[in-house]
Amino acid sequence: MMYLQMNVLDLLKLLQPERKINISSVGTSFIPTVSFRRKANFPVSGRANSISVKVEGVDIVTTSDLIYEIRIGSSLVGASFGTPTNTQASQTALESDTSATTINTSTGNLIFSGLASGGARNGNALATSNQLSMELPDNSIITLAVAALSGNTTVSVVMRMKEEW
Repeated sequence: MMYLQMNVLDLLKLLQPERKINISSVGTSFIPTVSFRRKANFPVSGRANSISVKVEGVDIVTTSDLIYEIRIGSSLVGASFGTPTNTQASQTALESDTSATTINTSTGNLIFSGLASGGARNGNALATSNQLSMELPDNSIITLAVAALSGNTTVSVVMRMKEEW
């Protein structure tokens, strides 16, 4: 009888969430909330990152109705990528950003869009892995952007990515 020993991490499908809470004065122009990109090298220095990465879903809480977009490759202003919140750098193939202030929606590609209801009508899990069955392309930035349908709103978001090791 032969036994196969495997490293537990080899079997993991890790979820990497990132959040941005209480974004105030969101107007009718799209603003970036959370972005992810692959690390250039992972799991070790000098080895190209080939981990499978997919969008797992997004949650949005908003005070007024808004539209959201998930975009790949759109230009960001003010982005500063680092290890996702509450995650060890050695345990993720991704970097995240919550500091970008502007997104150029005329660049990159729109891959998903939807509406979120404001106030008590709002639900979560607005976009799930069933709807977003796509692999993050190498060297691309994926961004969740939001805009109020009218006036201003306050928004909190979570974007989840799934890494398949």
